[in-house]
Amino acid sequence: MSSMTRNLLIDLVMWVAVSVASYVATAGVFLLCGGSFTPEIKSAVFTLRDGTTIEAHIHEEYERIRNEQRGNIAAARAEFDKNRSPRRLIVPATALMLVLMLGYVVLQERAKLRQWFAVGPRSVLLGLVGGVGLVALEWVHDQVLTWLGVTRFDYAEFLRESGGTFAVAFLGAVAAPVAEELYFRGRLHDLVQNRFGVVAGVSATAIVFAAVHGVPQYLIGYAVMAVVFSLLRIFTRGLVAPIIAHSVCNLIVLSVLSGS
Repeated sequence: MSSMTRNLLIDLVMWVAVSVASYVATAGVFLLCGGSFTPEIKSAVFTLRDGTTIEAHIHEEYERIRNEQRGNIAAARAEFDKNRSPRRLIVPATALMLVLMLGYVVLQERAKLRQWFAVGPRSVLLGLVGGVGLVALEWVHDQVLTWLGVTRFDYAEFLRESGGTFAVAFLGAVAAPVAEELYFRGRLHDLVQNRFGVVAGVSATAIVFAAVHGVPQYLIGYAVMAVVFSLLRIFTRGLVAPIIAHSVCNLIVLSVLSGS
């Protein structure tokens, strides 16, 4: 087994382990704080320190929200359900996963960090231009999907249900760009390129990057984004440009969605 294959298998195991651990840990906190996935889970009895149950706390919270809504039961129900939506797991679980993976990559590739994060005017400028250009490409991609009659993923609804604009913005504009670029355009790109060449490195990172984002109708869009990030990495020989482009693109898109 080659060193590249061995490293990729280790990375795969780490991704799976970190992902599962992050979501299990966050789900446990979610349940203990009164969230629920199904009526069966909601009615499960968890005894708290004061001797009451989570179900009792859920009822108290519902009554509080209903009173705040001045008797508007429909509005209270909607607000209550939104606060307990399992989608609220996604942001904290993803944040935890990114932090753990960031630590893993830093430990594995610490000798390359100085080169990857060398900052220069060219890297900053290309990153800004690349980010704005990707937003334009995303707009074109959305228009093509609409023309083809493909149902688009409702990111605006996801943003409303997933825990707040600030948390999502921080995750999308800071945490994800740094962690994802360190792994995909840093570690993974180098592992594949050193063995099979530049084209293979760009292709592999594009395929994996698109696949892990898990939105079928946007696979091509994510792959194109990954190619742009890889080209920025190649042209600047560092990760500053792709991180900036990734951050700018996400921030602009999230700003538009939060306004909608």
